Amino acid sequence: MLLIASGSEVGLILGAQQRLADQGVAARVISMPSWDLFDAQPQEYRNEVLPPSISARLAVEAGVEQGWHKYVGTKEP
Repeated sequence: MLLIASGSEVGLILGAQQRLADQGVAARVISMPSWDLFDAQPQEYRNEVLPPSISARLAVEAGVEQGWHKYVGTKEP
């Protein structure tokens, strides 16, 4: 599972990662402070950070969902 956030939401997903680990669920936390900088990286790097084989993804953003659809779900990044 991939847990993605930026800014203050990273602390929330770190807590979620710990709770999932306590239940035996492995999750990777990804801090993505800039979509533009991430998208400018080579595809190989982006696939290392967000492996296409992992479709279980959750993005956390306080009050906004716009934009995160590019990184969550079953569609490759």
